[in-house]
Order: sequence, then structure tokens, then C-alpha cells
Amino acid sequence: MTTDESAEVVVAGYYEDFSLKKIDKSPHQNRIFADDWKEKAAEFIANIRALGVLEPILARPHPERPGYLLLVAGERRVRAAIEVGLDAIPVRVQEMDE
Repeated sequence: MTTDESAEVVVAGYYEDFSLKKIDKSPHQNRIFADDWKEKAAEFIANIRALGVLEPILARPHPERPGYLLLVAGERRVRAAIEVGLDAIPVRVQEMDE
């Protein structure tokens, strides 16, 4: 399944290529990354560059922005994907409470 850019609602399921521009960090999960996270994650970033994102991130539909998602798990994968210039990644979307 791929995303439909004109879609107003993202439903639960698996999306092979979901736009990174439509994934927001959850305000309830305040992850802190040190300035040197890229150096510490160099091997991880290299793997994403070589193989892409193999394990989908977990997200839920954004309650305030139709067509967007809130990240639940996988922020390192999102950051690494952005770092290597990917536009989209695999996402498993589940309905869940905060």
C-alpha cells in the first residue's frame, strides 16, 4: 500500500512509502539527542544508506492534522533516513490512545 497525497485521513495498516514530511514527533515523547548523535550512529546511518529502512516505524494517525502521522517508535530510523536523503519510509500505522 502506498500513500495517496490527496488523502485526508490515514487509516491503520502498512504503508511501504510514507512521506517523511508528513510524520511529526509526538509531543508526549521528548527524546533528547546529543549533538554527536550522528557520530555515535554512523554505522546505523551507513546501513540505512546502503539498505534503506528495513523495519517500519510505528505511528498513529495525527489527531489534529489529517493526512499526517505522530511517531510512536522509530525516531532513530526517521533521523537516519532524513540524514541520507530519503523522502519516504515504511510505516506501520495503528490506532492508539496517547
